[in-house]
Amino acid sequence: MKPYLVRIHCRSPYLTPWRNCTLWGRLSWLVASGAVPGWSIEDWIQFYREGLLPLVVGDAFPCDAVPVPAYFLASAQGPRKMPKTLPWPQWLELCRTGNWPDPFPDPVAMREVERQHVAINRATGTALEGQLRTERGHWPAVGIFFVALIDDILEIQDFTKMLELLCTEGWGYGRSYGYGHIELDSIEPLEQPEPASHFATMGHCHPTECLPEIGWWRWRGVPVRRHNPDTRRAAQLQFTTMLDAGATFECASTVFPSHVGAVLFEPMAENGHYAHNGFAPVWPVSLKEENHG
Repeated sequence: MKPYLVRIHCRSPYLTPWRNCTLWGRLSWLVASGAVPGWSIEDWIQFYREGLLPLVVGDAFPCDAVPVPAYFLASAQGPRKMPKTLPWPQWLELCRTGNWPDPFPDPVAMREVERQHVAINRATGTALEGQLRTERGHWPAVGIFFVALIDDILEIQDFTKMLELLCTEGWGYGRSYGYGHIELDSIEPLEQPEPASHFATMGHCHPTECLPEIGWWRWRGVPVRRHNPDTRRAAQLQFTTMLDAGATFECASTVFPSHVGAVLFEPMAENGHYAHNGFAPVWPVSLKEENHG
């Protein structure tokens, strides 16, 4: 699979987190809507059932606040508090050498925007009583990015079209009243990094028996709302436990993986089957003692 780096400019705050399972689901809806010529959603899902993955996407991270792999936070020595995020260039250097940046970059807090909203009675043009609410959106200062792995069965032109349509529709909840307005900045081929003794996940993933026993596990409960493909109505909100971005593992195989995880296929009375993506790209991580003995 060929790695690409996708950069996106956020033209407004967003309310829905940029998890890779959500991103893959949105792109799959575009396939189901006929956005990509020659592809049907049945073909798309069948490839994943057979273990032939057209596309694996990671979480989208703010370019100046990428989660530090769990190994480095767990093994940090001394009284100094280690940063939980780093800008993308320093993050790459940390993974390549195992050395923390010196000096540390200034910590970056996710920029948040609070807005008040009220529901309006369309018939009278007046505010509905008790409907005032405050919503808090995230708005990264320098945009976001994610890593995408694309198989030869999916043309890069089709992937680009999917992203352009995603940007036209917007991202997540609140698109109709000012949230989730995004713009595609670039899709660039990503140089394949050299394999290392460990790897870190670049997004949320479902754990499998293939994962090494030795690792620095990072868990998160992820909300899942199954949608009916015909009506697009959502069933009751549920949660699933996934590995979070930054979980770090020893590479126990002679072949360095490009991704880990699985897609869960669950039977449903309403629509036959529901697929929840849990594949994530991985990135090689070198430990300090490996480079400096």
